[in-house]
Amino acid sequence: MSCSPTTHIKNRLLTCEPCKLAAPVAKTAAATGTPARITTTAQWFRKASIYGKATVQGAANTDKVWIGVSSVDGENAIEVLAGGEVIIEAPEGGRYNLADFYVDVAVNGEGVVVVTDADRGTEITA
Repeated sequence: MSCSPTTHIKNRLLTCEPCKLAAPVAKTAAATGTPARITTTAQWFRKASIYGKATVQGAANTDKVWIGVSSVDGENAIEVLAGGEVIIEAPEGGRYNLADFYVDVAVNGEGVVVVTDADRGTEITA
């Protein structure tokens, strides 16, 4: 059986083959105080590693970057340091949709790189 978000939802991960790592998603927020959705395309995952932009691809973040669900408002946001990593993992049998996550920044143009275990990936730069 092939691995897809639809298959995962229908079978609750019981009969799917293991997924490959997806292409990383890079997201920058254009303006401070204006949360940006990490992706507008549904990308279901069990585990995601979110990295604060460092000097690997482009300029490093110089200040705070936050991630959260349903537009980051500071109350439920998680801070991601430049070069730091935050891991988000769904409960056993569950999945999260990367399109439900937002990034907000203290300095315009900074952001994150996200690597998930999804079987489909999207590269986004803004």
